[in-house]
Amino acid sequence: MPFTHRDKSCESVEPLAIKAWIENRMVFVELTDGRIIGFPANRFSLLKNASDEELSKVELRLDGYALRWDNLDEDIIIPGIVAGKFQLSPDRTCPGEFRGSFCALCEIVGELVEALC
Repeated sequence: MPFTHRDKSCESVEPLAIKAWIENRMVFVELTDGRIIGFPANRFSLLKNASDEELSKVELRLDGYALRWDNLDEDIIIPGIVAGKFQLSPDRTCPGEFRGSFCALCEIVGELVEALC
């Protein structure tokens, strides 16, 4: 049976969020496909400058298609997060719980990657 563009079985379905929460300035999202993904708040300018209390007020909107912070007037769509599309470049500093030997390892690996590129 030849493949046709209208073959519904071949369409991809983007996962939606079913839960969102904040831990140590990291935004976590549980997706309908079972994955849990997270990203540092500092990857988006409004989130980077938000207080911990402001950051904690994340809500799901559009049936899980977007994250919303009413207090910051910020919306972030789930497909963008899943695709790794962030507003700001990664911050080279490690979150508090990773400081120490693990953080030093992160710096070494980052330097090696930059040297190879």
